[in-house]
Amino acid sequence: MIALNPRLSLAEERAKLARSFQAALPFQHVVIDDMFAPEVLDNVIADFSHVRHNTVYGDSMTQKKHTCDDWVRFPPATFELISYLNSGPFVSLVGELAGIPSLTSDPYLLGGGMHETMPGGYLKMHTDFNFHKQLNLDRRINAILFLNRDWDPSWGGQLLLTDPQMTTTVTVDPVFNRLVIFNTNDRSFHGQPDPHTFPEGNSRKSIAMYYYSNGRPAHEISSQKIGTTYKARHSGDLPLMERLKEAGRLLAGSKRAR
Repeated sequence: MIALNPRLSLAEERAKLARSFQAALPFQHVVIDDMFAPEVLDNVIADFSHVRHNTVYGDSMTQKKHTCDDWVRFPPATFELISYLNSGPFVSLVGELAGIPSLTSDPYLLGGGMHETMPGGYLKMHTDFNFHKQLNLDRRINAILFLNRDWDPSWGGQLLLTDPQMTTTVTVDPVFNRLVIFNTNDRSFHGQPDPHTFPEGNSRKSIAMYYYSNGRPAHEISSQKIGTTYKARHSGDLPLMERLKEAGRLLAGSKRAR
């Protein structure tokens, strides 16, 4: 049975995490360690060797990343965990920490589920789609649960969170049983932009969940986009064509409008 760390049932602990989320820079986020019983997540890690991913990314912005958001393909331990992360009690907790009482989950898991990046893989700095066409809802929160036992800093693979000017950057180590919850909008740039060097036979593993609401604060609305927008950290970070496309979107005043 899936259960949260007991400390998360304490009102004072939840209030402390909510304050941390609200005050965080470069945008709202919180990092929570030891979310679940380790043996529960060990079973999920074992599932990765059996799952058949339904999406594989291999372009200049995303390399060697495999994902599965298909409920039918989830092995039993992963099915149970993702069901819990999609359930009312957990969504209520996320909404409480983020200050969004109307938060809801996505039964389609669009883009979420099991994420696995193979050695040499990366995901450039980006903002995500912010509107779910099937649900007709705004994407508000990303939650990433890392599953990397015995992670070594020399391997890389850290999650970076940064502002649009990339002047303030927070680095989150992808360690086992660590949950990162963050606000997602057109200014919350994040990614794993440099190729990681996990040992062969190993991979950077996580479970990704996205949460939604009907509408969002006016100061967060700059588009309703259904695609991903990438941003270069320096001149050689992205291909010229992608940088030109982004400049064109900015000049047009719209980003992949719905």
